[in-house]
This record gives sequence, structure tokens and C-alpha cells, in this order.
Amino acid sequence: MDPGAPTSTPVLPGRVLAAAFVVLGATLLALRSPPASWERTVAGVVCDVPSAFTGVLEALMQAGSRAAIAVVAVVLVALRRVRLAVAVLIGGWLAWLAAIQAKDLVDRGRPTSELLERPIREVVEGSGYPSSHAAIAAALATILVLGLRLKSLPAAVVAAVAVLTAVARVHLGAHWPLDVVGGAALGAAAGAVGVALVERVAR
Repeated sequence: MDPGAPTSTPVLPGRVLAAAFVVLGATLLALRSPPASWERTVAGVVCDVPSAFTGVLEALMQAGSRAAIAVVAVVLVALRRVRLAVAVLIGGWLAWLAAIQAKDLVDRGRPTSELLERPIREVVEGSGYPSSHAAIAAALATILVLGLRLKSLPAAVVAAVAVLTAVARVHLGAHWPLDVVGGAALGAAAGAVGVALVERVAR
């Protein structure tokens, strides 16, 4: 039997999926172009985090890169968690693809120095909603928490990496807050789908 075969999880993927879609819908309803004043204020506060933390945030932000999907999958294979590695590949790439498609549909502008009233640390072209970095990081976090049945402390650490990935994107000026919240919700949904599919095959 594959030692990576997932068993029952304390939080059902279906519940995570439902909660993720509720949050995703809420962000879509709250979107404004240009962003509402409260969103610009929040973005400004995050941008004003001292530059001493920028390097750390940029490093943690790699948890939302496409390379992170492969890295996490390889580590899981090395740990003989093969089926969970498959869930990572499914959920991670689904999160990225869904985010890219959603960007085209929503077509929301990214922050500008004029709207932020601050310099942009990372100028990125194209639509901003949802954040693909936040989506991938949330997908990987969801899969690890559900698939490994992590207890509170390690689950909080994994979740914190995903949260800081989202914070980094706003801090750099690449996204508005709702972009990363929507991306995280989309990623959590994709991660839940990855776990659910692997569990179904395992049964």
C-alpha cells in the first residue's frame, strides 16, 4: 500500500471548498475599480512595512511560485508520500491555471504609484485579480494541512507561509488586498479538489 495514501481528514475537503467559494464570491462582490478607499488604505499600511522586512517577504513569497509546486511534490515523494505529491501537482497547477483564467475574465488593474501614493517596489504588467502567487501558496498549504492531517502548531506555520506570501505581494505593490484574498480562496479551493480527487482514487 502506498504510504502516501491519504485517509480521513479532520476537516473535510468539501467544507474547505465551500468556505473558499464563499470568500471568493465575497471578494468579487467587493471589487471596485479604482479600488475603494479602505482597500487603498490597507494596501498603504502593508506597503509601509519597513524595508528591512522586504527581503524576508520576498523569500517567503517563493512559496507561491510555480517552482514551489515541483519542490513540494519532490519532497513528498522522497518522504514516500506519493499520492499526496500527486495531490500537490493537481491542486497547485489547478490553482495557477484557474488564477490565470480568472485574471482574463475580471481584468482588474494592478496598483499604481498614483493610487497608492507610494513607490511600487515590483512593477508587474497585466491583470491583478486574483493573485496567482497567493493561489499557489494557499493550494499547497491546504493540501499539506489536510493531507498530512497536521496538528495546530505545524498547521499554523504552514498557513502563516501562505499568508505572508499574500502580504508580500501587497507589500511589493504587485496586488491590491482583495487580489490576494481572492487568490488565496481560489487556491484553497484548488487544494481541496486535489486532496479530494486523490482520496477518491485511494478508496
